[in-house]
Amino acid sequence: MGNNSGERLTFYELIEKYRIKVPIMQRDYAQGRDEYRINRIRRNFIENIYLALEKNRSLDLDFIYGSKTGEYVILIDGQQRITTLFLLHWYLTTKDDLYTDEIRNILSRFTYETRISSREFCEKLVSFSISRIKRDDILSDLIKDQPWFFPYWERDPTIKSMLTMLDAIHRKFYGTYRFLDRLKQGRKITFQFLLLEEFGLTDELYIKMNARGKLLTDFENFKAKFEQFIEEIDKKSSDEFQNKIEKDWQDFFWRYRDEEFLTDEPLMRFIYYITEMLYYLNPDKIKKEVKTIELDEDDFPIIEFEKIKEMYSKKENLKFLFDAFNKLVEISDMETFFENLFSKNKYEYGKVALFSDNINLFKRCIRGEDFGIFEKLILFTILTYLIKYNKNKPDRRLKDLIRVLRNLLKAVRYFYRLKIIYRSDLRYEDLSRYLNAIKKHFINMDDVYADIKIHRKNLGFPKDAIANEIEKAEIINITKDLKESIFKLEDHPLLQGMIFNLKPSENVRELKKMTEIIYDIWGPERIGDLDNSLIIRSMLTIDDYGIWIGWSSGLGNRFFFGHNERWNVVLTYDGYDKDEDSPPNIVDKFLSKLVKMEGSIKYRLKRLISEWLKENSTKKDYYYYFIKYSEMTKSEKSLYAWNNAFEIRDMTGFILNGSHINPYVKTVCMRIDNEKMCDIENNYIWGIRESPLRLKNKVEMYCKSDGWEIVFPKNFKKKKSLIKDFRLEVLEKNNHYLMRTLKDKEEEADRYDRIKKALKFINALYS
Repeated sequence: MGNNSGERLTFYELIEKYRIKVPIMQRDYAQGRDEYRINRIRRNFIENIYLALEKNRSLDLDFIYGSKTGEYVILIDGQQRITTLFLLHWYLTTKDDLYTDEIRNILSRFTYETRISSREFCEKLVSFSISRIKRDDILSDLIKDQPWFFPYWERDPTIKSMLTMLDAIHRKFYGTYRFLDRLKQGRKITFQFLLLEEFGLTDELYIKMNARGKLLTDFENFKAKFEQFIEEIDKKSSDEFQNKIEKDWQDFFWRYRDEEFLTDEPLMRFIYYITEMLYYLNPDKIKKEVKTIELDEDDFPIIEFEKIKEMYSKKENLKFLFDAFNKLVEISDMETFFENLFSKNKYEYGKVALFSDNINLFKRCIRGEDFGIFEKLILFTILTYLIKYNKNKPDRRLKDLIRVLRNLLKAVRYFYRLKIIYRSDLRYEDLSRYLNAIKKHFINMDDVYADIKIHRKNLGFPKDAIANEIEKAEIINITKDLKESIFKLEDHPLLQGMIFNLKPSENVRELKKMTEIIYDIWGPERIGDLDNSLIIRSMLTIDDYGIWIGWSSGLGNRFFFGHNERWNVVLTYDGYDKDEDSPPNIVDKFLSKLVKMEGSIKYRLKRLISEWLKENSTKKDYYYYFIKYSEMTKSEKSLYAWNNAFEIRDMTGFILNGSHINPYVKTVCMRIDNEKMCDIENNYIWGIRESPLRLKNKVEMYCKSDGWEIVFPKNFKKKKSLIKDFRLEVLEKNNHYLMRTLKDKEEEADRYDRIKKALKFINALYS
């Protein structure tokens, strides 16, 4: 070894060349300890080795230091990595039934001096074969069941740690084959081996290395490799990195240290985040739905140093990373920065609503807390803007830019009909397009509202979403005093930037008052204050706006009319008027009518209902009943399954496994003496059966398209007089009668109000 970087070796080459001994002064093997941080380090280390072998990549394990004593090399630093490689070589060899006397003799050249039990365990292990092991077997149990395994060995921390590591190796590597060839001949896992004597070093180094008493963390390993890598590219950049990672950057991240006073995780997460964004900025390297950063079970990034090298071999990328770190230091107080930029879940003047309780995107990034594509793009935009324009505070230009970008990102969504919610449709396969649009176009706009129309073809977002933002921008540019009204609408938690159903350009004169109405009805502090039934009934006076949710056998088509936090589906539904089956958009018409009225919002809603009933009392169709009787729409979910205008089921769940009741039945039951005549809970049904009105005198009433189907119990005393008085028609079913209300078979409308008719009949039953 004639250079300062040592000799590049594999484990097998090292153990063929030297006998390896872990000295008595070394601490115990620790990579198998059952501790949170150690668990993560163990998983990451095994994962990195597995990926290198599985993808035929090279993995450098950094420096291993030893001291030559006779035929032995005493490990000074690196015993954790070397021990893991020893266990992996043993496992892969014996699992694949490749064990020979030669290999056994070579592996027996590794030994522990820390305890006699550790040394004896290693000797016994290399003579044990597991060629018949199965995937579900627990390797440590198999070993402990062997006659040569002494129970007291479990108290040896090194042996206990080795058994844990072997279980982890078995879980990860059981399904592999001939990986040993890649370890030996392929030389995929290597390290730099240095003998202290050849560099004139002393035992003082040994003492310093072991005084730390802990494993090198992932970040410490990464940092050493990264420094070496940067130095090969640019010595000046390497010097800057070494200086700032230990001083300015470290001081900044110190406030985010963990309970062990380490800043490794937040530093690593931030570096990986920047790397990921830079990776996706290069569209030529992106494969569909492939994430550049894989996560372990603790949602912590798995190291893939090859991607790090690939990104930062470009000086402009390295500069951006350094600039991002420096910008954090310059801002210093990230909490205040984001408080000045974002509000949480409501409109606040001079801020942009993020619709989240945690608005500190930087903290979410370094802690891995709910940090998805939306948050990544917003934070990248902020950092890029601050770096480009040398800012350290959010100015108006940045706020406007983030607002428009937020709106566009929120508009990338799909309607999940089963649960009646909108879900984000942001995907990694589209991330490159969004990032490049941000960097090349959004960031360069002097004024996003003035320039968005110019750049519209290059912004990468859905055309409808871009058109909506352009529409708002044109209003803002022409009518400056409407800017805050638009902002207030956009920041409404039910709208989240999507105000297109208000048709703002057609309702410019009424937009301010529309904003007031929206907040009067659905304001964040008012959700639940106004009865959903009152809102639904008043909206139905405009038109049938029910949103089709799907069809199910036995229940028919299902329609949603709006409910509490799911009113956003109605207010921002983007299927209105797009095809023949979609309902009309009545949102703007509804608000326009309310704008023209005076009085409290509750008074206006009731007035819409009363005026409609005055004009439409003759045609008793489903509109009439839904609007007239509040009980029809006093629903748990405002979701109705629809066979026809009268055979309807009011669903109690958004999915089909809930109970249901016919709303006409419910209305009648709620309007009679429940204690004496009817128990409403007894009228809810599961499955596809119809829900009858079950009276306490055993009479049942079913709401049918023709009217009420009456079922009398046997020997009912008033049966004959009721049949005569209410002109009940005999049905083919035994003891079933029809109290007709339908006007004619061609039209789904009643001649008589079936609710009143049912109440009159029930009163006669009990008189």
